[in-house]
Amino acid sequence: MRIIPDDQIPKLTAAAAALPHPYPLAFYLMLHTGIRVGESVQLSWSDLIYCNESKTALELTSGMTKRHRARVIPINRELSERINAIWHVVASIRGFSLANYAISTTPSASAVTTRSIERRFHTAARLAGGFTLTPHMLRHTFATRLLRVSNLAVVQQALGHQRISTTAIYTHPSLDDLKIAIDSIP
Repeated sequence: MRIIPDDQIPKLTAAAAALPHPYPLAFYLMLHTGIRVGESVQLSWSDLIYCNESKTALELTSGMTKRHRARVIPINRELSERINAIWHVVASIRGFSLANYAISTTPSASAVTTRSIERRFHTAARLAGGFTLTPHMLRHTFATRLLRVSNLAVVQQALGHQRISTTAIYTHPSLDDLKIAIDSIP
């Protein structure tokens, strides 16, 4: 499984931002929290918004996750700003309520399918420069980026894995990561 190189993240983020609602939100959620595409489509706006502002953490219940392991993932400032912007500029204007699916095209519709998200991401990445992009690549990218500033146990918790060996598969340290780590040894 590949990850998105750091220098390509801005280009792919711009391509995702150009997609129609709700695909940019799905992209941001997966890139900044590492949630699975199947978890993203189960979110309602009440999972993301409280008192008209972005929540500080994303709480996934056991019924939402692949292995039925509840987890809480803090929402960083960038994701919080994007959630707020989408809520105030797109969702609330189009009539979405907190009870509606967040990854839905209209308030009365069910969530979009995971396959629809995969197709939109693929198209956006191709138009952004011939890249390949799958939702699972965003999960791997999140894990790799998180490992750079924390440790494997933290990544394991964020991804909701039971075994650390599973988590290790999701991290892809680069030669630059190795150099920085070695240079930081006293």
